[in-house]
Amino acid sequence: MKQPTPRERKAPQKPDPTREHLEKLAQRETTYWVFSSLLLVFLATTVIIQFLTAGDWLPDTFFLNEQYRRTLSVGLPGLVIVFCLYITAKRREISRLKITLYDQKTLLDRLEERRRELERALAELRRVSTLKDNLLSTVSHELKNPLASIHSVAQILMNYSDKDMESRDRFYQLIHTETKRLSNLVGNLLDLAKIESGRIVWDLSAEKPEEVVRSALAVSGVLAQEKKIGLREEIAPGLPELLVDRDRIIQVLTNLIGNAIKFTPEGGTITVSARSAADKGKKFVRFSIRDTGPGVSPDQRERIFEWFHQAPPPDGRKVEGTGLGLAISREIVHHFGGRIWVESKPRHGSEFIFTIPVPARVHAPARPEAVAGPK
Repeated sequence: MKQPTPRERKAPQKPDPTREHLEKLAQRETTYWVFSSLLLVFLATTVIIQFLTAGDWLPDTFFLNEQYRRTLSVGLPGLVIVFCLYITAKRREISRLKITLYDQKTLLDRLEERRRELERALAELRRVSTLKDNLLSTVSHELKNPLASIHSVAQILMNYSDKDMESRDRFYQLIHTETKRLSNLVGNLLDLAKIESGRIVWDLSAEKPEEVVRSALAVSGVLAQEKKIGLREEIAPGLPELLVDRDRIIQVLTNLIGNAIKFTPEGGTITVSARSAADKGKKFVRFSIRDTGPGVSPDQRERIFEWFHQAPPPDGRKVEGTGLGLAISREIVHHFGGRIWVESKPRHGSEFIFTIPVPARVHAPARPEAVAGPK
């Protein structure tokens, strides 16, 4: 039989002193009610006996002498009334105590809620602090390598200007590649800053999914050719228009295609598809990027969408990147009301999928607006 984990075991509940006090007050109030009822019954019984005795309706054994009857008819009702007044005062005191305890309990509940809010805020501050540390570490590392390469190549070109044209072209190509890496890094950092600040500009327009996919394929085609990887498209006919930021959706597609190219071996194939789909009465367009790479392990399928996280490849080789592309893609897709996920089997490739809802009416705004970005 499976033993419950420590998290599954319920922690012992602490006694609530306020609740216990309220229960005691309720018991005391019930006791006072019982005493009051008994006294009233006793008083009523005494009055009835006095009435029956005065009217000679009782047997002789029930007759009481006149002095005792007078004392009983005056003293007993007075005693009962005084005791009833005492009980009423006590009940009022109990009511005031109950109100006070209820107010205290309400205040304690509010304080507990405030404590939980502060704990959540503290956790968020720690997350931001960790994010900042990761940012500094990653940026420092990612800036150091291309800058060192550019510096070395520039020094070679300056000191050995008589190099043959082929060598010079190779050095120029290296400079171009490293400056492109720097440009991508700066672009991702700018996107990260906009998303974290909560303000980002969305240039909404009515776009055809097939045109967006083909634009992304055109951008990524050169890199795929360099690695001798085939790019295929599978676009269903008659797809509905989407109200999106064209550049941002192309950014998502190029990020996903770029990752697929990075992990797909030479001679592999990447398939980019778009088709209509529906779920629970909602229509959307489903985009997918399927590769023939090593795949993503189950424990990494959620983590790869976190900031600065990179899944270690199965072959153990070092992969370049900042770990920002998938996280930025997730924020963009979520902004448009879609979702993004990965389906994969190790050594059988991966398929990254994201959806964009189809609006009821496609109406593009006259100009881009700065709206609150995703958090």
